Amino acid sequence: MKRTLSPLFYLVFTPFLWASEYEDVFDLSLNDLFQVEITTASNRGERIKDAPATVIVVSKDDIKQRGYESLDEIFLDLPGMEMIYTHGDSFFSNYMRGYRYTIGTPFLMMVDGVTINSLYFNQVTQIASFPLTSVERVEVVYGPASVIYGANAFMGVVNVITQKPEQSGASFIANSRGSVDGDINLDMSYGYQNESFSTRFSLHYEDFDVADRIDNNTNYWLQDIHYNDDLWGGFIEDSPFITSQFSSKTKRLGLEALIAFNNLEFSTFYLLEQNGYGATYPSDRLPASGKWPIYQYGATLKYTTHLSDKLESRTRFHGQSDGVKGDGYDVEAWNVTNTSEVPQLVGGTLLAPNESARMTYFQYWLTKNHAFSFNQDFDYQFDEAIRLLTGFKYDYQDLQRSYVLSAAGPISPLAQLPALPTEASGAYSDDSNREIWRDFGFYLQGEYKFKQAHMLSGGLRYDDNNIYGGETTFRGAYIYNHQQWNVKFMYGEAYHEPTPRNLYGAWSGSGADPDLSPERSRTIESSIAYQGTDYRHLVSLYHIKNTDSIVTTPVGGENIGARNVTGIDYHFVKSFDYSDWGKWQINMYATHYLELDEDVIDLTHQVRTGTAQIGDIAKSKLWFILNWQANEHLNINLKTRLIDKRETIESNPIDNISGYGVTDLAMQFSLPSLTNVEFSVRVTNLFDKAYYHPGVRDADANDPLVNTALLNDIGFDPVNTKAWNGSQGWYNSHLPQAERRLVLGLTVGF
Repeated sequence: MKRTLSPLFYLVFTPFLWASEYEDVFDLSLNDLFQVEITTASNRGERIKDAPATVIVVSKDDIKQRGYESLDEIFLDLPGMEMIYTHGDSFFSNYMRGYRYTIGTPFLMMVDGVTINSLYFNQVTQIASFPLTSVERVEVVYGPASVIYGANAFMGVVNVITQKPEQSGASFIANSRGSVDGDINLDMSYGYQNESFSTRFSLHYEDFDVADRIDNNTNYWLQDIHYNDDLWGGFIEDSPFITSQFSSKTKRLGLEALIAFNNLEFSTFYLLEQNGYGATYPSDRLPASGKWPIYQYGATLKYTTHLSDKLESRTRFHGQSDGVKGDGYDVEAWNVTNTSEVPQLVGGTLLAPNESARMTYFQYWLTKNHAFSFNQDFDYQFDEAIRLLTGFKYDYQDLQRSYVLSAAGPISPLAQLPALPTEASGAYSDDSNREIWRDFGFYLQGEYKFKQAHMLSGGLRYDDNNIYGGETTFRGAYIYNHQQWNVKFMYGEAYHEPTPRNLYGAWSGSGADPDLSPERSRTIESSIAYQGTDYRHLVSLYHIKNTDSIVTTPVGGENIGARNVTGIDYHFVKSFDYSDWGKWQINMYATHYLELDEDVIDLTHQVRTGTAQIGDIAKSKLWFILNWQANEHLNINLKTRLIDKRETIESNPIDNISGYGVTDLAMQFSLPSLTNVEFSVRVTNLFDKAYYHPGVRDADANDPLVNTALLNDIGFDPVNTKAWNGSQGWYNSHLPQAERRLVLGLTVGF
């Protein structure tokens, strides 16, 4: 064992031992579950079968049974979702319905209908810090939803619905977990409710080192041999910024609170995702032991009232701030050449004309961004057949253009380490480094039910943004419900704003271009579902055409690409109830892409030369989830993911990433004498499968363990003896994933 067991026992066995009966996780039949009202697809309550979209609901019982430790793990088990764990500054990337991106996310992430995508990066990695004990369910809506939500509801919407207190008086639940490597995971919620008032306070905290979860030796550029004096000089010897071996520490903190009085509700949250650089970068260019702290906080005020027995009004004010804290830092290295005709002192080392040498650079990074939005929605039930939903929003964003840096370099590894700068500050010191976005949107959506089994749904929206102008989107659906059958035909449009980091990212080589326009998508989808008393089948077939896709060229980003994706998803769930053998439930999901093509662009001449398969997307994926509730004291969940091989992007020298199958086991149990206290055991990667995800961004570093001929060329240059020949690019080509891991837990409450 790498660490003592004492942190594990301290964590698991020291919570306050207040407890109450847990509700039966099978209280609802399958038929009842699919009658549950959702709110995300149309921004109002409706049954899943009436929603103009394909929808999956992950309940709090699913979260508990599967042993999820943070909310991002939900994405691992969703059809049409590709998860890429870098374990680094952006801890994960997830590509929805074949949409691979470099920076940003192709869907909206919400909490109780409020978008929390980060303002500058349009990322959702901070959701891993959100308290799990406050989650009632997660609604996953597939397909474009810009008609309801405006920009960036491109491939879908994921909405976390939080719990309200379930009983009068006070309630408390705490869930603590730990592993033999000393991981800490604590999640708790306190709630109080009476007739007109309710409140909730929740916390999530994690602390772990990625070095304890992945085998860094399986990628050459992550091995400990690159943490040495020759490459990093004084940064290894005389500073705390680079460790002497691979290490990437993650800390997560999530706080959220809710106060509700009658129809008025106030909520607030703070999320911090502080990562190292994980497996993202080759360690000869950027060591994993830096710090990248992404923060986000916000507050929301909602007021809901019935203006009449047919008309409901919903008003919402929301403010949000996020960015990278000024103490986020890294150390980078590359070769510098003296291009002058005379010797030059560079980084503390004398270079002859045309001589090259490895130089290191140290920098703190800072961004600060703020937003305020106002939403007003009206829900009008004209009669049993006609329902209208309309509303408008105003969104104000104060965005940073370029990073604020506090930097030092070049610094030669051969020279003494100079005094290093303090953390970055002063994001508002230069007005030219700020950008103001103003967006106004108006929408109208209606539904018409006729002949009992038939429903038409349609909506239209117009948004106007002061940066990129106006956008109009449309969505329509025909829905047929008859006995056990549910049939849907849907069409939707969406647009995806250029991520501010892509617009204002300071240098053209990063893809930055302030003149980029939104990407656009059109989706045609049909689904058919059959609901039995204890089982359900659903098949969804969809075609997506993306236009104005942003492609990085030598002069920056350009809207010159297009993509076509045709896919089919299959969902199956069945329950069994045997008096002697307990209650069983089987979930199976499958995804297969029939078409997965994008334009090939001649970047020099910026013209289309053909098409190729979209890289890094597995064409076939299959999930099996088996849950067995043996009795009121024992529940066992077995979950397997089968992922097809992935053809990589053109810039990745490793042509494909092998497919794999990974199984997780989760068990919850209680003792008859301690029914109010629940213990848990979780084993991820049960069979200790060694597997990889493709690299992100350019994924161009290569790996000498895969292409062994590269080993002959690694080292200091025989001619320019101070110059380093190493990795071929800035992003690792393949990323090792977590080894087998044992986690013990204890849940208590009152």
